[in-house]
Amino acid sequence: MQRQILKRFILWCATVAVLCATAMAQTVTGNISGTVADQTGAVIPGAKVTATNIATSVPTSVVTNNSGIYNLRFLQVGQYEVTVEAKGFTKLETQPFVLEAVQDAKVDASLKPGSESAVMQVRAESTILNTENGMVKTTISETLVNDMPINGHNFTELTQLMPGSTVADGNQ
Repeated sequence: MQRQILKRFILWCATVAVLCATAMAQTVTGNISGTVADQTGAVIPGAKVTATNIATSVPTSVVTNNSGIYNLRFLQVGQYEVTVEAKGFTKLETQPFVLEAVQDAKVDASLKPGSESAVMQVRAESTILNTENGMVKTTISETLVNDMPINGHNFTELTQLMPGSTVADGNQ
């Protein structure tokens, strides 16, 4: 009898541990991906792409595959600058942009032939657009959370501030 109780208790503890681990595994990272090509549209395999977190100065680098595609995954949220380098091409630097949680930022690069010591800085204002899916995301600032009159401090009420959100009526 005690063995069965002990087995059930161990099974219960294991179940609780697994459920707690999955509850804490919320994604707080983002991804940056794209294609590196030259001005004619020919892809550049083997180009080095580096995303640098401006706040921490931590660089994360990858090399493009044979199709000129790169993917920087699991980057901490924050402001990033992307640098693209390839032999025989001018180095390209993007202006800083904010990478948000669960965001898949697409940053394509078009390199110009030239000296590797020359640097081309892309300063045009551009929005990182998610063309992979129709997901709409919003970041709610700490100031807004503190200033909102939330009934009973129920954080789920903040989801009503998100574009496209609706309140589900439990009577339907």
